[in-house]
Amino acid sequence: MLIKDYMRTNVATIPVDVTFREALERLLDDQTNGMIVTKSETDLEPVGVLTSFHLVKAVVPAHLHAKADLAQFAGGNQFEEWVQDAEHTPLKDIMQPLPHERWLHEDDTMEKAVAFSAQDNLLYIPVVNRPDHKMIGLISRTDIKKAMAHIIGREF
Repeated sequence: MLIKDYMRTNVATIPVDVTFREALERLLDDQTNGMIVTKSETDLEPVGVLTSFHLVKAVVPAHLHAKADLAQFAGGNQFEEWVQDAEHTPLKDIMQPLPHERWLHEDDTMEKAVAFSAQDNLLYIPVVNRPDHKMIGLISRTDIKKAMAHIIGREF
């Protein structure tokens, strides 16, 4: 099974030079829970992945990452303050960086996609072309699930 048989080509992207607020607005506007982060609006070389989880994690103060139970002692308006504090955080500080080793090509196998997804907990994996490493699609966990459904003879 090859990547090209299951990848999607309609990919939501966002440039790395935006802020938390711009990223949140883009996710809301595009009605998606994740995007591939690219070098710029015009240079579609992938540099990371952004999901709603990354935004949620960005608003939680560092001291609560290890001790979430302490949130019960926060005041009633803390969440609003946390979001406002995160508004101008650069996307590069929020996203999950994606090294070149985690890119896929359309002639790679689904085994590679499954292994990358499992090892690095990746929701989305960019598929790039070989000559210039520009994104041509992506494989998501949903796409992997479709391939598994195909194997067991189930329509998806």
